[in-house]
Formats: sequence, structure tokens, C-alpha cells
Amino acid sequence: SGFIEVKTFSNALYPSKAMYSSISSGSIIPQFLRAIRNPNEYSDLHWNFQQKLYQPRLERGRLVYTSKSPFSINEIDSWWVCYDTLKMIDSELKEVDSLLADTNRPRLNAVGVASIESPHRVSNLIKVDGWSPVDTKIKVTNVAKLVNTLGGKYLYGDNVTIPLRELIQNASDAIRARRLLEDEDDNFGDIIINTGYDEIGSYVEIEDNGIGMSQNVLTGPFIDFGESFWGSSLMHEELPGLESKGFDSTGKYGIGFYSVFMWGKKVSVYTKRFEKGRDETIVLEFNDGVNSRPILRKAKKQEYIKDGGTKIKIWFPEGKTIDTLLLEYHLPNLKDVILSLCPSLDCNLFLNNKDYRLIKANDWITMPAEALVIRIIGESKFKILSKDVRQSIIDFSKNMKILKDDDRRIIGRACVYCALNNDLYYNSIGGVVTVGGLHASYLNGIMGVLIGNSNRASRDCATPVVPEKILNIWASEQANLLSESVLTPFIEESCASVIRLMKGDTANLKIAVYKNAWVNYQELKKMIIEDNYDEFLLVSENDKFYKYDSPEMYKLYLNDNVISVKDGVIGLLSTKMPTHSIFWPQYEKYESISLEGLVKEIIAEVWNMDINKIERSPVFPIDKGTFSEKIGTMNGVSIEGPVKIITKKKTIY
Repeated sequence: SGFIEVKTFSNALYPSKAMYSSISSGSIIPQFLRAIRNPNEYSDLHWNFQQKLYQPRLERGRLVYTSKSPFSINEIDSWWVCYDTLKMIDSELKEVDSLLADTNRPRLNAVGVASIESPHRVSNLIKVDGWSPVDTKIKVTNVAKLVNTLGGKYLYGDNVTIPLRELIQNASDAIRARRLLEDEDDNFGDIIINTGYDEIGSYVEIEDNGIGMSQNVLTGPFIDFGESFWGSSLMHEELPGLESKGFDSTGKYGIGFYSVFMWGKKVSVYTKRFEKGRDETIVLEFNDGVNSRPILRKAKKQEYIKDGGTKIKIWFPEGKTIDTLLLEYHLPNLKDVILSLCPSLDCNLFLNNKDYRLIKANDWITMPAEALVIRIIGESKFKILSKDVRQSIIDFSKNMKILKDDDRRIIGRACVYCALNNDLYYNSIGGVVTVGGLHASYLNGIMGVLIGNSNRASRDCATPVVPEKILNIWASEQANLLSESVLTPFIEESCASVIRLMKGDTANLKIAVYKNAWVNYQELKKMIIEDNYDEFLLVSENDKFYKYDSPEMYKLYLNDNVISVKDGVIGLLSTKMPTHSIFWPQYEKYESISLEGLVKEIIAEVWNMDINKIERSPVFPIDKGTFSEKIGTMNGVSIEGPVKIITKKKTIY
């Protein structure tokens, strides 16, 4: 093994009679065969370098490979494939030689490859032309520092709940894998979170009855920073058929476990494959985080895992507990933290006592809507909200509906919600996007749960998987339900804005103020037809002259052709940083998602004009395109404000 035999032939594309003779006698012509097979890009690199090499010769126990012609700058990739191949041959020869020596058997004449120690030395034998082979492959010199950096607060910030989230995620992945392998139902699988004290100190442990880990996994992908077991060749070897059964892990990056060192440096991992005996439980112990080598040992009898699964135990530094840590970061009790972290978990979850179940697998689908909202917000936080806000949350939650995709899979349970105070949008009064049942992003204007996908290692942001058509239908249904509710016009407008953003039908919800009265879509359209104006002025309710549910209190009167309408939209999707919004759903034109755009659509339809041709700018715009016009009176005094001019005229002077 490791010997490459290369035969050279003419460069002719078509075989001569001699070549035909060679083929018929069983000799393969590399270039002719290469042309016939048309190998893919990587295979072609192999073909190229093998045709350039002479047969190796043996010198002082090592194989010497040389090239017939140099590798040009266009053949760089092929040279590096050659180099990597020779390194592989060198490694195999050294391993074979070591094995033969250790077993006192005759050794091979060849024990390695000459000059393989560096690309530069190899290039003296396998020539290059016009370039130098410098190994610039990315390296990680200080692995412990990298793990401490990317596995901790520099990736996740100061969110001390991250270790809990990551361990629950790993546990739920292991449970889902076992479900599929053993054909268990959707209610199978327990996660137990225990807190307490022992002779070492205060600890938290998370235990599951998932598939457990073999020694190869525990000492391989599990502690290989950035390498996930799921989807790896080792997974295919140990769990054949798992992917074909539809398994899709939540964990994908192989870094989640290392977040535990945000809590403490002493960590023990106890694990046993589900099909093995309890005496095959193994333990991996970290006594100083990633700064020292972990210890692998067989479990003591009192440490045995009876069923399959894994238990991870983290000890806090002296003087710290999980409760003091949460208090330090102004977080609620552990129960509330767990519930808000796992609003749509598909596993059973217990806290401190196997009889005390916090979450039943998939209970978010059937539990009372009010209870789901309180789970998301947190019971302790819900209790300190004002009575009016609590009641509005309960009232809105009655509109909560299940969302299903085209394959009838449940992908959400939610309702439209607009707070009495807009500031509450960023106060966890709303909904969440979950990945694997775990909270990933906030939803503003939507209360409940939407299932999502995340492509970020920190998993602090996810995009809902709800198809656009399903979202549109759901939003229109919400508009009809809200139209039957008793809401203030301002709240109706806010809800209509959210529904419009999801391209739903606003139904009978108020969308604007016209002639000093709140109007819905049909009412506004009817009035525009009857009034037959050639020009309208659109003003924003965000300006100082209009912010109130009862403008009569301020004797505010808008001119007859002035329509006050919301000119902005909220960000439905945001991360745990209030200022970081991700626009979802996608849109092409702003007008298609705003109430201002809806008003323009009504006017354009009544006038039978192209919506893109009804908004005009004065010939002499003021203040970079913002122009002020008289829009009405307040307390008997004429007021002006920035406007958008919607007119049939071609120019405005």
C-alpha cells in the first residue's frame, strides 16, 4: 500500500494502433481513460498529479517521489493534493512500521516518504514553476484560548442562561435520536434538571435518557471543539439509518458543550449507550476547564446510569449557586428561566424531582393559550404587569391559532398582539421563534410560538419556517377575529399594521384617520369615491399634531383632503438585543407592507392610475424633499406638517 504506479503514454487524444493493442491486452492508458471518464474536479486533480509522477524509488528506507515536469501556477491545487496524498502514504507507512516492530514481525523496507517534513523540501523533488508552495493552511495554536473565547461570553455575551440552553438542547437531540432508533412515540424522553450541594460545593446537573455516548464519541466529537457528532462519519458508523429516518439535530456546530465553563471549571460527564449494560457507564472529568487534560475513567457503582443517556454535572465556584448567579443578572427564578427557554420543547422536563414535571412533551400545542403566554413571558414577570396589560394579554390570547405547513406539520401557535404601550414590544411581551423547542428570537406584534431555523452558532436569532401563503391566510384570519373584538382605534390601527406587514387582509380594522374620524379599508375607499378629490395630503400619526385617541380634546381638525396614516412598520423579528431587528417576512416594495402603501393602493384604484405615478414632488422641494403644507387647525390655530402629496396632476408648483 502507498505505492503509486504511473505509466506514460503519448499525449494524443486518439489512440494509435499500438494503443488499441495495449487496451486489448489489458493495459490502461491514463490520458485516454481520463478523457473517457471525464472525472469531477477533485478526481481530475488526482489524475493530473499521478500522470506527472515517476514511479518511486527506495533510498535509505524511504520512498522518493519525483516529477517528470513542474507544476505550473494553474496546477497549484493538483500539487497540494499530491502533497497531501504523500503525507497520507508517509503516515500509513510509519504506523505499519510501528505495528510490525511492536509485534516483533519482519518490517517493510519502506518506512516513510522522503522530504515530506515540509512543502518546501517536497518541491525540490516534485518541481513547481512560477510559484512557491508555502503552507498557509489556517492553524489554531492556542486551542484552550479559542475554546474559552468562542465557547463562552465572547460568543454568547453575558447571558448566563446559555449553558442551560445548550445542555437542554443536547439532551433533547439525544432523546429524539433514540425515539427514532427504537420507534418510540412523541411522548418518550425525559430531561431532569437537579440543583444541590455535595462535598465539592453547589452544582447543577442535567440528565437525559437519550442514546448516550460511546467512548469514541465521548473522547472524539464531544470534546472536539467545532466538530459536531451529528452528521459525522462516526454517527453514520454508530447509528446507521438514523438520518434516513428523518433525524435532524438542533445542535450543528460542536461548540455548545463548552459553554458550561461559563458556570464553572469543574465538570463531570457520565454517559452510557442505551443498549449497553449499566456497568459500562463511563465518566469524563474536567477539573480545571479546558486548561488541563480531562480524565476518562469507568464509573463507580453509585455513578451508574441505569437506562441509556447522559448526565452532565457542573460545580459553581465557591460562594456561587445557580440562584445567586441568576439574581446577579436580574433574572427570575430557575423555574421561570427554564420555562421561557423551552416554550415548545418536545421532551418531558423535570426540576429537582422526577415527580415535578415542568414541561410535558409537546404540551405547547394543547395547553390553554393563556398558560402558554405566561410560560413565554415568565410567571413572576406576568404578575408584576399592570392589571390592564395582563387583561389585554389574556384577551388577545383567545385568538391564538395553530399554523400548519403544506404537509400538515405544526409550525406555530400564535395570535396578533399589540400592547397598550408600544414600549412593551421590547419587554418580552410578545412571542418567540423556537429552534428545537428552545427560544431563539423575539416576535413583536405576534404572541405565541413560531417554529424557526437558525444559521448562527450562537443561535440567538432564527427565522420562522412559516410559508408566505400560510402566513398571509393566518394574518387575514387574525384580522377578522380582531375586528370582532372591542379595541381602541389606535390599537386596531397597530394590529392592522402588523397584519399588513404579513400581507394579510386588514378586514374591518381601522387603518387611518380621514375627516377627523377613524376609518377601515372599505370606509376609506367609499369616502374617497364620494369626495372625488384630485389631490390628497398624507401625514404621519407619529408627528406632534396627531398622537391621541381623542384629538377632540385638543380641538384638532385635519383639512378635508388630509389622511393621517402610519408611515412606518415595526420589526416583527428581533434578537435578544432590542436594537437588532431582522426583517421578516421578505418584501420587494415598502408600499406592499405598510398602511401608508395600503392607502395609496386605495387611491390609485379609485383613480384607476398606476400607484407608482400618483405621488408627486414640488418643483422646488424644501429640506431635501420634505415639504410642509397646511394640514388643519389645533385649538383654532393653523398648523403645518410634513406631507406626501398624492395627486392626479403631473407637476406641483
